Amino acid sequence: MSNPRLVVLSLAALLAVPPLAHAKPGCGGPFKKSCLKALYKCFKAKGACTTQTKQPTIVIDPVTFTITYVGNFETNTCWANGAKEKLSIDPNTQMGTFTGTNSNGKACLSGTFFQMKTTFTRNGKTWTMETAADGSQIVTCPTGKTETYTPDQLTAASPKCGGRGGAACTDGTCP
Repeated sequence: MSNPRLVVLSLAALLAVPPLAHAKPGCGGPFKKSCLKALYKCFKAKGACTTQTKQPTIVIDPVTFTITYVGNFETNTCWANGAKEKLSIDPNTQMGTFTGTNSNGKACLSGTFFQMKTTFTRNGKTWTMETAADGSQIVTCPTGKTETYTPDQLTAASPKCGGRGGAACTDGTCP
């Protein structure tokens, strides 16, 4: 089993970071020439966003003091136009899945998650996104090029680019 402190710290770091950046053609600033445009071309989140989070139950064995988790860590983010993201992670294995659904209800993004790194494959190309200790997202493009985005850049990006428009998503319930 992995180190329980590492799992808790990893999940805490994930909660502190806004959901992944989503760049599209026409986006400016640091996303203007991003390789994320090709990955997120189908995902067109617009408007205000809401994030719903579900935490696993922590179980401590009273004899061995072994920590295990029952259930997954799940975060759902939804936008006013109906676009949605879902991240589900098993904290015992630190493995999970990511799905992005566009405003038409089509699941157009999917990826696998392992220890703070998400891997996407689309049209035969692979992107990886890793969360750094400071909350930055490090993106490795299909060409091997690396791009890094700070939490401030991710939060400030326009909703047109899949960002948060200068504000974090509101905590609440997604439909």
